[in-house]
Amino acid sequence: MRYPCLSITSLLTLAFQFRCSCSLNLYKTAEKIAKIETFHINSDIKSFKFILEEDWFQNVNITESCYSDWNLIRYYNFSDTFKFWDSWAIPGTGLAAGHVLYLGQSEECMNAKTGYFAVGVTEFPETGPYLTSVIFTNQSSFNLAIMVCMPVSCSNQDAAEVLKLAFNSSDEAYPSIEAFGRYEADTDAAFVIAVIVFGSLVALVILATSVSIANTLVQNYKQATLIDQSFTMFQNEEPEEETELDRSQMGSVVESHHPENTKPSFVYQLLMCFDFCANMGKIMKMPTEKDPNQLSVLNGMRVMSLGWVILGHLLVHEVAIVDNALYILLRGRSFLMQTLTNATPSVDTFFVMSGLLIMIGTMKSLDKKRDDLDVKYWAVYYVHRLIRLWPPLLFTLLFVVGIYPMLPRLFYSPLFQPDTPSSLPSSCGDSRWASAAFFYNNLLEDSPVTCLGLAHFFFFFFFQLFSLDWSWYVSCDVQLFLITPFLILLTRKNRRLGVAAVLTLLLASTLIIIIASAVENIPPALGLPLLADAELLYSEYNMQSAWNTRIYMSPYTRYQTYGIGLLLGLAIYEQKKLEDFIKSYSVNQRIIAACSVWLAAFILGGVAVYGCYPSVNNHPMGRVASAFYNGSFRVLWGVAVSAVILLCTLGYGGLVNDILSSNLWIPLARANYTTYMIHYVCLDLFAQTIQETLHFTTIDFTLLAAGILLCVNFLGPILSCFIEAPFMQVEKLVLGQRR
Repeated sequence: MRYPCLSITSLLTLAFQFRCSCSLNLYKTAEKIAKIETFHINSDIKSFKFILEEDWFQNVNITESCYSDWNLIRYYNFSDTFKFWDSWAIPGTGLAAGHVLYLGQSEECMNAKTGYFAVGVTEFPETGPYLTSVIFTNQSSFNLAIMVCMPVSCSNQDAAEVLKLAFNSSDEAYPSIEAFGRYEADTDAAFVIAVIVFGSLVALVILATSVSIANTLVQNYKQATLIDQSFTMFQNEEPEEETELDRSQMGSVVESHHPENTKPSFVYQLLMCFDFCANMGKIMKMPTEKDPNQLSVLNGMRVMSLGWVILGHLLVHEVAIVDNALYILLRGRSFLMQTLTNATPSVDTFFVMSGLLIMIGTMKSLDKKRDDLDVKYWAVYYVHRLIRLWPPLLFTLLFVVGIYPMLPRLFYSPLFQPDTPSSLPSSCGDSRWASAAFFYNNLLEDSPVTCLGLAHFFFFFFFQLFSLDWSWYVSCDVQLFLITPFLILLTRKNRRLGVAAVLTLLLASTLIIIIASAVENIPPALGLPLLADAELLYSEYNMQSAWNTRIYMSPYTRYQTYGIGLLLGLAIYEQKKLEDFIKSYSVNQRIIAACSVWLAAFILGGVAVYGCYPSVNNHPMGRVASAFYNGSFRVLWGVAVSAVILLCTLGYGGLVNDILSSNLWIPLARANYTTYMIHYVCLDLFAQTIQETLHFTTIDFTLLAAGILLCVNFLGPILSCFIEAPFMQVEKLVLGQRR
């Protein structure tokens, strides 16, 4: 299936085909492309003389309005004709480096419509940019995306017909061409709903914040006035020795008028849940003392892991919008670059933490219950999870399908085409709400329709996802969460049976990955670290298998690190017994054991992330080795992360614990989920609104990454006060007494 080239996902598809679909290696591919393109681009597109030829209209099939406007532009001297021709993108250097995106000057094209005829009578035809996908199919397909300026009266088909004349139809490399004009957003029902919902939410937050501030000012004024009156009353009495009773009476008068002693109504409390200042204060609040019941080491780990996720997604986006994409892949051969090309273990850190926190939290809360099978407790248990995850997810979805398609009116670029099939809004399709609600049952479907990369709510053991976005993690986490209570109850009944059940599921998950990888010949780490060597990737492994996606997104293959998190949670829950066991050894033995565990964690984590380095550098893994790597590298990473958390919790973390447990991480950690939900939208918006292609260098990427991280982590806490924190407060208000 061939997709348009206008959304980021589509551009990635085109660029990926250009880089990797051929059977030649990197340099042979570049040489072949250069040979194919030499005549067509240099002799035709660069001059565009074909448009000025007298017999040009005899060779093109375009609409009458487009024909008329082209005649005006070709035969008359307009003051802005230069702008029109100058705005065209001219493919030139960089093809061998992966330069397949040529954006020209879209703003110059749109401004060209202000000119007039030399006689000052007729207006210059309105013009606009058209991004054309030029798809060659000579032995190995590759694609160019070229922005051309044309009259807006021309249809997309007209633009494609015009550009076809730039290529010799008799040549075997004759391309197929698609053109896409400026996207005109329509105010559909989704937009209206989004405006109403977001407008109401903002109004509610403003109202709650204003009422809270006004109430605070009034109460402070009343309290200050009451204190003055009390002092005046006591000072006007005959002077006598002030007794403790007098002081207590004055204090009781002030205290009786304090606002905290007047219980507010439920409606007022509900409104105050949306108080921006109060919610931001809770996010930014730093603890004065260290709480032994809080795993503060998770704060730094959570923020750093999300930063790793964002950097990986940023690199994926940048590959599609740079003029030297092949250089990025070539850099992937370096050891340190494997940190980004094989960044998928960053998500496994969250699965470890999720399993850990669910095990500890549920075990401790059940200790306070008389009956582990309390129906009300478990009902609130699931409701709490949905309330915790739903609001940011639903608001993100509503923004993407309602507001996002309207953004081209504010941030225009030829790349910004929200109506193309693979764009963020279009990927949701008709299943947007069902997918977001986790109720879409695809057991009867040949292939599911996903929205924002969402998997679905139930356990589906045979499905293939087409979207490789970011929100699949939420569904996967919920799916794993569904079965966790049964494991926890079994663990409370019998520790050994509970541990055995978790280990059995973990082993089953590992075997599924190993067997699927071996049978389907899946590349190690899904082939991401191997993109620098197209010949190796496509000759040695099966990149077309559906299991490439299943292994990455399915709950039955992601249970590995989640199960490790459950076991870690049980170990920390039994921390006192573990500490007593450790104290039975001498100090020297404990130090040696701690150092050994640290070394093992470092080695296991290194193997998980950098294990593909030999394969990228002419030492490829065989089918069996690749299968075992796919089945084990997430386990190795989960064990390494768990070891770090356990050592820090037991007091053997040293400097690492001091860094990860720093209070500076707390605000970002509290808004981590909102930051995760919005980061991909920010990256997609950035990549689709560029006016010119970027050029990748290490320093440029570093500065860009720093800016992106700063931006999303700044927006995260702010947006959390709108789409996450208020609903957590509502849940505490409504369900707090029942939990």
